Amino acid sequence: MRKQLELLQAGVSLVELDLLREGDWIVAVPLDAVKPRLRTTYRVVVRRAWQRLQADYYPISLTERLPTVMVPLRPTDAEVPLDLQSLIDQCYEDGAYDDIGYQSDLEPPLSGAAADWAARLLRHKQHRRSRKRRPAP
Repeated sequence: MRKQLELLQAGVSLVELDLLREGDWIVAVPLDAVKPRLRTTYRVVVRRAWQRLQADYYPISLTERLPTVMVPLRPTDAEVPLDLQSLIDQCYEDGAYDDIGYQSDLEPPLSGAAADWAARLLRHKQHRRSRKRRPAP
């Protein structure tokens, strides 16, 4: 948070990805400035140094593709599109994250629709077996 404040005070544009499922609200947009229906677990914020009181806020759903955000350069330069989903996919492939033990439950656990979606996805990708019901005694 201190570094974030230093960057904003120094007139630096800022692109923040908050992909953590737990913890405090840390992006450079106050929580009360975001409508309750847009307060998602995951989010991206883009702040341009020359528009100090404005920010682009991207709510992110676990079940949807990550957005493409516009990365600010200088006020006189065209912004550059950054496809976050392609970036994360490439990091996953290059970083050998395909050896993660997907049989274990997440901590903290997902809930509701997100948990159902993740279970279906993992079964489809063959990372997790369907849980068989045991017959009642």
